[in-house]
Amino acid sequence: VAGNRHSSIAKTAIENETGIPVLGTIPKLSEKYILPSRHLGLIMPEEFEQKNIIMQNLKNIVEDNVDVSKILQAAYNADSLKDEGAEGSEKEQGVMTDKVRIGYFKDKSFSFYYPENLEMLSEAGANLIPISPINKTESIQSLDDIDALYIGGGFPEMNLAELVSNKEMMDKIKKLAEAGLPIYAECGGLMYLAKKITWKGNEYKLAGVLPIEIQMHNKPQGHGYCEAVVDVENPFYKIGTVIKGHEFHYSKINSYEPGIKSVLSVSRGTGCFDSRDGINYKNVFAGYIHIHALATPEWIDGMINSAKNYKNFKKKIPVIAG
Repeated sequence: VAGNRHSSIAKTAIENETGIPVLGTIPKLSEKYILPSRHLGLIMPEEFEQKNIIMQNLKNIVEDNVDVSKILQAAYNADSLKDEGAEGSEKEQGVMTDKVRIGYFKDKSFSFYYPENLEMLSEAGANLIPISPINKTESIQSLDDIDALYIGGGFPEMNLAELVSNKEMMDKIKKLAEAGLPIYAECGGLMYLAKKITWKGNEYKLAGVLPIEIQMHNKPQGHGYCEAVVDVENPFYKIGTVIKGHEFHYSKINSYEPGIKSVLSVSRGTGCFDSRDGINYKNVFAGYIHIHALATPEWIDGMINSAKNYKNFKKKIPVIAG
């Protein structure tokens, strides 16, 4: 709140209209308390050396302006919440003995994931394998044992030097994509799969799975809610599926090969190019739209089924000695 008057008006309005007591208001913070940020949002905790100091400051602000004891009292007196969704999924799934293994990029360069997306994949029968595209040993080896790959958003542009130095990882991803590994990539994941990216006058060669080139800009190139419909066959969604999500990216596809296959017609939002999103190559799907699994449950089915199909495909490949 901006001050005492603002606090009083907000408190009165909330309590009169909802009957819910207001237990505190947080004042506008001075510059020293503001969490550091950059394009796309806050600096990630693992990159911020003074996080312990700022966390203590924020703790003091809450304690000075909020009746914490009443919040705790309300929590203790509240009825227990029943997680009906989890109970239902257990009944539906039963005991699964042949789970698929889905890898997902997870380190300082890729960290934008809705927790529910990962939770619902697990509930649907997936073992989730975190993979760092920066790590040069364990992560590359773990790629051999996955049935699908999920690459979310993040800050690949802030870690380009480390990402491109791990050429073995990019070469492995490209090889697996050619072999049919299902890969679902959102925003930062789309960038990673491109041929190259230009940022601050420098060019960096990337995985080269998709025939696109990326340019970073100083202002958002897509920002807000999106809506699209699937109008081309692909490994993850049925034709006619309506996808609602959001996009927030400073990057833009500035070059792509003629005839490139896209499977989403965008009615709201920017997408990849020409009101299209969802670039599809073999079993790869990459776009700028971030989806939430509770709003797009078809995504869960697409991920699990694609992983199962690839797992069965691998079993049929003959082993050649020598």
